[in-house]
Amino acid sequence: MYVETVRLKNMKQQICKEIHNRQVYREKSEKMKGSGNHNYGKTFSQETKKKLSNSIRDAKCGVSD
Repeated sequence: MYVETVRLKNMKQQICKEIHNRQVYREKSEKMKGSGNHNYGKTFSQETKKKLSNSIRDAKCGVSD
């Protein structure tokens, strides 16, 4: 009985922690949209745009040109 109670308590703590983390990440994501993003409104040169494009493509295991 005690072991079962401890197991349920640990499961509850883990689930609550996951819910909290999801909320934190959701709030972080919302803050980074629009004017909250450090790159918002910046203009980039063609060379920088190409480098960013290649970097994102490589990170997502895409095929480069």
